[in-house]
Amino acid sequence: MVLPPIATLFGEWDMGDRKSLTGFKIRNVLEALIVSIVLIVGVSSAIVVLTTGPEDSVQFIIGNETYIADETTNFNSITIDSSHIIFNNTGFYLAAPNDITITLVYINDNVAGADDADKIVEFLADTSGGDVLFDLSGFPAGNDYVVKRDGESFSYPTADSSGHISFSSIVDEDKRFEILQVGDGVENNPPYTPSNPNPANHNTNANLDVILSWSGGDPDGDPVTYDVYFGTASDPPQVSSGQSATSYDPGTLDYDITYYWKIVAWDDKNTSTAGPVWEFTTEEEPNTPPYEPSNPSPSDGATDVDVHIDLSWTGGDPDGDPVTYDVFFGTVTPPPQVSSGQSATNYDPGPLDYDITYYWKIVAWDDKDASTVGPVWEFTTGSMQDTIPPEISDLGILFSDPMDTQIDFGWENFTCTVTDNVDVDDVFLNIIYPDSTTTDVSMINIAGTNQYYYNTSFSEHGNYGYSIWADDTSDNTDISSNYEFSVSPNWDVNQDGVCNANDQSLVYSHYGETGTPGWIREDVDNNGQIQVFDLVLISINYGETW
Repeated sequence: MVLPPIATLFGEWDMGDRKSLTGFKIRNVLEALIVSIVLIVGVSSAIVVLTTGPEDSVQFIIGNETYIADETTNFNSITIDSSHIIFNNTGFYLAAPNDITITLVYINDNVAGADDADKIVEFLADTSGGDVLFDLSGFPAGNDYVVKRDGESFSYPTADSSGHISFSSIVDEDKRFEILQVGDGVENNPPYTPSNPNPANHNTNANLDVILSWSGGDPDGDPVTYDVYFGTASDPPQVSSGQSATSYDPGTLDYDITYYWKIVAWDDKNTSTAGPVWEFTTEEEPNTPPYEPSNPSPSDGATDVDVHIDLSWTGGDPDGDPVTYDVFFGTVTPPPQVSSGQSATNYDPGPLDYDITYYWKIVAWDDKDASTVGPVWEFTTGSMQDTIPPEISDLGILFSDPMDTQIDFGWENFTCTVTDNVDVDDVFLNIIYPDSTTTDVSMINIAGTNQYYYNTSFSEHGNYGYSIWADDTSDNTDISSNYEFSVSPNWDVNQDGVCNANDQSLVYSHYGETGTPGWIREDVDNNGQIQVFDLVLISINYGETW
């Protein structure tokens, strides 16, 4: 039900004169001898009450809502219904959990003709607390508005097709609300300064998979985008531009690194606000101790172990840290320490005793002072004691034909046979050169046999000596007798120890012949032709002996 015109209720008030409601109320209060006038209009089960209040205001009561029009407010019309009240064209529809009082300060009497930034309505709201839904009508459909609470913009509604705008607000005491029409005349505020960083600024234990996040927004309700700057420098580079999300995934980070980041917020009017540079440090890399030493050699519980065995094991570290090892070894358990801080995964205990049980263990250390103790292993050495040395036989030397002291043309092949009652370990050839210097070289075993050989090529002519020595796996050694042989120079064609006319004659006898380089000794220079230069070499060395 709509309230009849106030002129009908109260007598004289010319609505066309747009006099203040307060003036009308005061005049009628005097005429009524300050007797309250109460109008009760029943609509459904609602009760609408219009009363006079203090002399500077008039009250309208609808359910748990009380509307007070103060002395600055002018009206063309007032309409009261069971659920709302309309002042001029502006209607109030409220949903408040508690009793609420609305004190009108200003209502624009030409909302449809309002200009950009014009104030449409201003009022005070007072309740004991709660989230109040405000729904106001009488606005041109599609127009944009900004709602301020105590001077701070917080809502930006657009009038719907029915001319309604709505917004919610906590009202826990007197709050002043203003509704202004948005337009070019409304001052633009820059976005809020980005805040509430996650990780928190100066965090020193950030997760490697952290997602950066922050709080943003805009006081005018403008859409906001963000530029993200991130890196390990204090002036971090830009890594994202124009994103709407208030979070950024930098990917998996590194351990124990300080990262810097900042956010620049932009509204749709190209106004920006740069946030501060924040920093955080990622967590330290967790340390895992070294692997437990394993795969012992000799294997745990092994018997008949060679007394010349080297101990070895498998180590390492799951983090890839450098590892060192302490070795404990002896005939008692627990065994004493015999090596400390070695990087090698093997240890030579030296010749052991026969038929003895030995105990050993390994302690692994990483460079962060974390350790892992291996188990105590044991093995027993063999009881057989080999005292028989190897036997060397069938020594021989084979020369190229023709013998030649130029590399790639002449060669010498040493051979021998070595046997042992257990097993041969090493076989060496000892060579004595014409200048009396010596050298030892390892001879090569022909697989599956007891035969050994060594091939070489001597570029120095003269008298040589050689011998062979061998040892077995029990360090028993045998040495052969010394043998001599000679390597003649190329210019001693007949190998009689002197360069003379006989050598020239031999060259002359083949003069002009050709063949494979060095095919006969008369090809002194190994060029495949018997010619003048071969005679020249004879002449140069004529009279030389060796």
